[in-house]
This record gives sequence, structure tokens and C-alpha cells, in this order.
Amino acid sequence: MRTAFWGFCALCVLLTVYLWDRHATIRRLRRGMAEGRRQIAETRRQASVELLKTMPNFGSFQDRLPMEFRRMATTTQKLSIVVITLKFPPDHSSPSETAAALGDAAKVIARKLREQDSVYILAPACFGAVLPGVDLSTAERVCARLNEGLADAAGASRRFQFELKVINYPTHASSAHELQQAVSALALVDEAVPGMAEALH
Repeated sequence: MRTAFWGFCALCVLLTVYLWDRHATIRRLRRGMAEGRRQIAETRRQASVELLKTMPNFGSFQDRLPMEFRRMATTTQKLSIVVITLKFPPDHSSPSETAAALGDAAKVIARKLREQDSVYILAPACFGAVLPGVDLSTAERVCARLNEGLADAAGASRRFQFELKVINYPTHASSAHELQQAVSALALVDEAVPGMAEALH
């Protein structure tokens, strides 16, 4: 009887040690997984920040637009500009996650365009795509492709919402100045977008 009792006690001690060791192992694995997710998120954020830094800004857009307009007008071709505005909810996540979302959106926009098209950061969370030789109906089809890609990038959690507007020569404007004015009006968005400031400096 005594032998059985001590055997039972030893078994309880071994079981307790095993459970504690198991618990410690699980905690280490969870910490490792959390650290891995953090590193992946940081790598993704850095890649997004670097991408945004390489994108031409509104000043470059102002320089490029008159040249593209003259070229299209001389050859009697159309010129379309798509303005893509991202909107984040009031309680949106951290600046790092916002920068990652902006970078993801920029990658989608670049993938959906042709080689001769160009993309610019017009304002915080606002991109502009210049589409030489593209008429209004074709630009609207481009918008449909962008809409699909941006919806995928936003994800089921809807990290951001977005709005796409097309400005076309000669449908909406008859000069480069009118095109720029129309684009500038659409690009008037909130400049206090956490994540964009750190990405562009």
C-alpha cells in the first residue's frame, strides 16, 4: 500500500513537471510566432515605405502633365487621368500599418497599368495615374481593374476605402491647365495621414 502511495506521488510529480514544461514550451512557441509576425510586418512596412519614397510627387506630375498634353494634342489623341483617393476609418490602425496599406495600394495601381502609364503621389493617401492615348471609356475599364485590385488589397477587414475619379481630355478639360485644376481639386484630402508622413521623409 505504501509503495503504491509513493508511486502515485511520484507519478503526480512527473505529470506536474511534464505539464509545466509543456506550458513553458507553448509560451515560447507563441512568443516566437508573435516575434515572427512582428518581423514580417516590419519588413512589409519597410518595403512599402521604400516604394512610396521612390514614387514621383505632385511637383513631378505638374512637370509631366503639360508635356503629355502637348504630345497627345499634337497627335489628336486622348489623355486620361485617374485620381485614386484612399480613406482610412477614424480609428484606423497604427502609422506603420497605414504605411503598409498605402504601399500595397501603390503596388496594385502600378501592376494594373501599362508600361507607358505613370503613377504619382498627388497628396497624402491620394495617387494619380496618367494614361496617355486613353479615351474615357477605356479609362473607365482601367478603373474597374483598379477597383478589383484595391478591394483585394483592402481585404475582408476593409483596411481602407477608396474612390476613383477619371478626368479626360477632351471630355472634361480642353487644356493642360484645366486638367491640372481638376486634379488638384480632387487631391484636396486630409494631409494628416499617419504613415504617409514617415514614408515620405
